[in-house]
Amino acid sequence: SIGLKTVVSEISSNDSATCLVRRLSPKLGNYLAQPDASADVKSECLDILSDMIHRFGGHLASQQELLRVNLLPQLDIGRAGLRKRAIACIAGLTAVMPDGVLTNVCEHVITRLKEVKDSQTTRTYIQMVGAISKSVGYRFGKCLPAAVPIVLKYCTTAAEGDDEMRESALQALESFVLRCPREVSPHVEAVLALALDYLKYDPNFADDSDGDDEEMDLQEEEEEAEEDNSDGEYSDDEDSSWKTRRAAARCLSAVILSRPEMLAVMYEKACPVLVQRFREREESVKIDVFAVFVDLLRVTGAAAKGGGAEAAEAALAALRAEVGAVVRAMTRQLKEKSLKTKVMVFTLLKELVMVLPKGLSSHLDAVLPPLIKVLSDKASSSNLRIEALLFLRLAMASHAPEAFHPHLAAVAPVVYAAVAERYYKVTSEALRVCSEMIDLIDPKGGGAASFDYAPYVEPLYTCVLTRLTAQDQDQEVKECAIMCMGRLVAVLGGSLKAHMLSECLPMLLDRLRNEITRLAAVKAFATISAGVGASGVDLAEVMPPAVMELSSFLRKANRALRTASLHTLLMFVEHQPALIPADAVVSVVNDSALLVNDADLQLSS
Repeated sequence: SIGLKTVVSEISSNDSATCLVRRLSPKLGNYLAQPDASADVKSECLDILSDMIHRFGGHLASQQELLRVNLLPQLDIGRAGLRKRAIACIAGLTAVMPDGVLTNVCEHVITRLKEVKDSQTTRTYIQMVGAISKSVGYRFGKCLPAAVPIVLKYCTTAAEGDDEMRESALQALESFVLRCPREVSPHVEAVLALALDYLKYDPNFADDSDGDDEEMDLQEEEEEAEEDNSDGEYSDDEDSSWKTRRAAARCLSAVILSRPEMLAVMYEKACPVLVQRFREREESVKIDVFAVFVDLLRVTGAAAKGGGAEAAEAALAALRAEVGAVVRAMTRQLKEKSLKTKVMVFTLLKELVMVLPKGLSSHLDAVLPPLIKVLSDKASSSNLRIEALLFLRLAMASHAPEAFHPHLAAVAPVVYAAVAERYYKVTSEALRVCSEMIDLIDPKGGGAASFDYAPYVEPLYTCVLTRLTAQDQDQEVKECAIMCMGRLVAVLGGSLKAHMLSECLPMLLDRLRNEITRLAAVKAFATISAGVGASGVDLAEVMPPAVMELSSFLRKANRALRTASLHTLLMFVEHQPALIPADAVVSVVNDSALLVNDADLQLSS
């Protein structure tokens, strides 16, 4: 068997593949048909056949009938491993079957699904129906009206402990929704209701969701205490109902992603259930529940960007009404020990602020303290810190400065500490947060007039300067430090002391002369030039050499560098024309003239 698998995997030419299929397929099929064949040998035959179908399915036209006749009976044998391999073979074969043969196979499988009585065989045929749907897509649509009611019936009538039956049925329904969206339309409401019902299915755990938040918090604390003091009488290993809930969550996700026109229905029926199920006790299921809500947010955001349709506006209004409940649920989850759960919490909150800018303005008091705890906790993983910082940056960018002003005293120190982290991705994201923080404390930004921004200027400058001067660090960190310092000079330059400006501006000029960091420095100087006019920063010392460097960049082959240099020179001409020396003007005009040609009209314009 190892030799045959190697031959199947290594053959590349069409002639050899045709010869292999013609010689090998009948022998494998005939062996499967033998009543006294060894189960182990059958298993190897099915593995080889599966590899051959997936690699050379197009060459099997003459062998399809033989294989179909010999493979379908394998679904009724007693060994689960053989049935699973047979499902894979048949599903792969249906992808290359003509429509007539495919219809016959589907009708046979659905007929057998109606006839079988024992749960194992029923589960096998449900899995077979789902696998065919996933393999052939819309071509299964003709058989869908007959398949959906049967699968729904078996899902709802499965025995209490038969979670694998419900899981298989929900997985098949998920495949129907994703692969046959038009044909499944009459059944979407029923599938949605079923997925929501089984998302709450937890027969071993009584959950009273009608209590208020304080009662829910008290109940959770009591449950945690009971778990800590338990004597091991009951173990979650004995409970498989999580399989049903996980399959229901994924089925619900399929409905949400494939039916954006049902957004209003989703917020009416699905959103409250999802918020309630954030308290899921099985971590893998909880992660899937978070992922479903993230899918709902992304579909909502896509609908909102697509235009001002009434449905999108209604969905956004419904989401705003749920923000309070979502935030309360998320803050409870941030008290959990699981790092994966916390990562998903910040992923969800990140999507929330992207869909609803300013949506957390009245909830920052609840969100920021656990975020600060995560960033200051040494046990937090790098991935968790990155997600927390990414959420913080998006929240700062999408909310008014006044919303963050009361919290900056607590947030700033943990962000500065993150800038000093050794892992470059954490440092880079923390520097991007610092760039957003600069806009929050901008005295010209229209924030609260009573806010005292002065105590934040020098610590922020010192934090960024440390990274700007360091040599042995990642390229991404260098670029983020350059951009952040450029933003700092542009926005808060008037609040920086003279020695600070005389220290950082020559350093930025030095980065402009460095081949590795020059593109970031070019963009930083454009930011500085556009912003220092109101702050009164004197660029007389760095402007002439900077202009000459930028002029020389116009002769480089790097198009991104040429484009950025032209933009920065334009900023200089618009905002500081008096600082550009006459000889530099001549150089810039000559170098710019060389770029005016029909080879790159965008750059020429």
